[in-house]
Amino acid sequence: MTKNRISANSISIRSLCELLFQCFICLLICNRAIAQVSATSIPPNIQIIGDVIHYKGALNTQGTTAVTPLIESGQYKTLRIRSPGGDIIAAMDFGILIFDYGLNVVVDKHCSSSCANYIFPAGKHKTIEQGSLVMWHGDARQRNFLEELKKLEARAKDDGMSDMTNTELIRLKYRRHSITAQDGFYKKIGIDGSIARIGQEIDLPVKQWVMSAQIMGEFGISNIEAPPDYGTKEYCQRWVAARYSSTVRCLDLTSNEIDSWRKRPTP
Repeated sequence: MTKNRISANSISIRSLCELLFQCFICLLICNRAIAQVSATSIPPNIQIIGDVIHYKGALNTQGTTAVTPLIESGQYKTLRIRSPGGDIIAAMDFGILIFDYGLNVVVDKHCSSSCANYIFPAGKHKTIEQGSLVMWHGDARQRNFLEELKKLEARAKDDGMSDMTNTELIRLKYRRHSITAQDGFYKKIGIDGSIARIGQEIDLPVKQWVMSAQIMGEFGISNIEAPPDYGTKEYCQRWVAARYSSTVRCLDLTSNEIDSWRKRPTP
């Protein structure tokens, strides 16, 4: 009797520990998600110094709304930006303003994700300051997003949209809209947006990648002023060492390698 009681207590304690561990993992995931959402929803720091708009922070609706009247005023011809990226629709709206009004773009320290996709290439003249990086790591057409859209489209076709959850409907609408908007954006500014995906799809994929001005030119991004060794392995190593980050790679791809990649079978 005592042994059975001890055994039952052991099982209960083990189950409780497993439950607590699962709760702990859920809290970590939720906190990370909340932190990411909070980071992209914080209004950026926007200042005017002389005839330059200084933008520091995430790309979001607040930021685009704030810079719109400044750009439309025609008083400023340069945007100096330091951004980790953010909302892709807000970033594209921002990029269209930059392109339409012919703003020059200066990268201060880093221009990543949506900043690399939609802000940097939209600039008339683009300057990457010494010690700064433009970093890509995917866009609205990256494979996992297309796979998600394919599954949502199949569910809508097979089960009907009336049987889909609100979350599924929102994701379906968002994926469709972001791809359509992005295709139009890349066409408008005249670049090959696959630069934002190539690092994920090469034989040895990388998480974040950087390319020299010459390689960026292969994708239609021109008028770039950068340090002489920008995009080299040594340049990225110095950046990584200074910021204790190991997730950045400088990709040294030849024209033939890029052409071969473009001819690959696509999912």
